[in-house]
Amino acid sequence: MTRRLEDRIASTQQMVELVDQLIREERTNVTNTIQLMEVILRVEDVEATVAFYREVFGMEFQADDHNGQLPLHYDACGGAWQPEGFFMFTI
Repeated sequence: MTRRLEDRIASTQQMVELVDQLIREERTNVTNTIQLMEVILRVEDVEATVAFYREVFGMEFQADDHNGQLPLHYDACGGAWQPEGFFMFTI
């Protein structure tokens, strides 16, 4: 009985050490930056708002309604389709 308990304690200790190692490795891979991925603005005058952001920021918007499933809205996308460089601005 004592041997089984010692084996179980050793096995549990090994699992705890592996979890500690994973936590240490994860901490070294974490960045301290947060990137905004998507902004959605709900406005009264969509056309005027699109015109404003087009003029001020040079954004090109595409009209979209998801094949009639959503209200008409305008999207401006930029960057790459990766979390490091993608953004979407929806009006």
